[in-house]
Amino acid sequence: MNTWLDALKQGQITIEKVREYLRAMRDSVELTLESEPEFIQVFIFKIRNDKNILLKARLRNYRLFEAFLSTPEKAKQAIERALAGMVARK
Repeated sequence: MNTWLDALKQGQITIEKVREYLRAMRDSVELTLESEPEFIQVFIFKIRNDKNILLKARLRNYRLFEAFLSTPEKAKQAIERALAGMVARK
């Protein structure tokens, strides 16, 4: 975190560079998620793939962060959708 703060103070990091980084990370996670099975077959049992769940969580976090950087209204909508999803699961 201090590295990011130092780079920001020196003017090396801009909002556009952060957006580009987020896009690249989101694309990487999407590609990995496409090839990752949702379940793992062990003999006759289907076991939920934890890596798949973690990738989906990372993807949601990147999308939420991108929404924060784009516009305040989009960020508000993303937060409301995320909270509605959390409430629906309980």
